[in-house]
Amino acid sequence: MNRQQIMLSLINQVKHPLGKTALVKLLYLVQEVCGLKVGYDFSFYTHGPFTNAIIEDLEKLEEAKSVEVKYNKKAYEGYGGFEIKPKTDSSHLKEEVDANTLAKIRKIVDDFGNMTARDLELRTTLHYIRHKGGLKGKALYEAVHAVKPKYSLEEIRKAAKEIENLLN
Repeated sequence: MNRQQIMLSLINQVKHPLGKTALVKLLYLVQEVCGLKVGYDFSFYTHGPFTNAIIEDLEKLEEAKSVEVKYNKKAYEGYGGFEIKPKTDSSHLKEEVDANTLAKIRKIVDDFGNMTARDLELRTTLHYIRHKGGLKGKALYEAVHAVKPKYSLEEIRKAAKEIENLLN
């Protein structure tokens, strides 16, 4: 099983338009929260945890005609962005991606798949800073607010409460 198979499995399970930022954040959660050994090396970037390897893998899937990546100027509440859609049936993945992996991906999609890229950015940033910096509580909220001032402290606290089990 390789990274592209896991990525394609995730793309096939999301039921709404999926953008590049959301894809990166969902794969971060699959790897860092579910513990799947996907093989991505995340670092902190403008919109939270990021690795260019995901974009490279997405381009390979697009070249293989497994997904379609199109820019839509009104994709996300009137804002433009890329939409990623599967071009193939996911039934062949059952042979390549084991049931345990599919269940972990399904859990992330069920818990986070309906969130906006902005919501995912905040939650993955909270997780990343908590696990890389060892911060908790008020220190965590203030650290996230320092790197992401577009989120209020109250919004950060609320998101942290929603994902409290992921932060421990």
